Amino acid sequence: RVWEALVKTFTSQMKSCFTASSFVKETFVLGYPKLLSMINNLLERLVRDTDVKGVLPAIKDQDKEHLLAALEPFQTAYLAQCLNRLLDLVNAMFPYGMRATIPSQDQISKLISRIQEEIEAVKLDRRLLLSVLHEVGKVLQLLSEKFEYQVYISLPLVTNNYIIYFRSVIQETFCGFVSKILVS
Repeated sequence: RVWEALVKTFTSQMKSCFTASSFVKETFVLGYPKLLSMINNLLERLVRDTDVKGVLPAIKDQDKEHLLAALEPFQTAYLAQCLNRLLDLVNAMFPYGMRATIPSQDQISKLISRIQEEIEAVKLDRRLLLSVLHEVGKVLQLLSEKFEYQVYISLPLVTNNYIIYFRSVIQETFCGFVSKILVS
């Protein structure tokens, strides 16, 4: 009973922090791995310190899950920021409107370092690590798509055994004309 009341109070306070105070929200989002670690350590200590033979545990697994669920808005925001930090680096490698750009070694190194930092920050919690790795996977998928597109636009166009290298406007017009003739 006491634990249920504590979980309800904690949950309402976390919701209030998330919606009412931008300072607290930002602090908890940026420090989410540390906050989660502190809560997990508290729960482990409560279980350890209240472990008495013949007595029901002070905290049930379900209660732990409810307490951790109260932190979910902060986790979601943390993962979104993680994704945005990584996407910013990928998008900087391939500026919008630039054709056939090749990322520099420095840009690639920055992305790798950022991925390592993101993983290092959450390595103590398995669930959070898996969530961050999921976000890293999304970024790597986007990176591969962007590389694939760069290769695609930089390679010559192969149409019906004709190879056309970097085409000018006139060549594009001619290609369109030839394509129409070949299709007819």
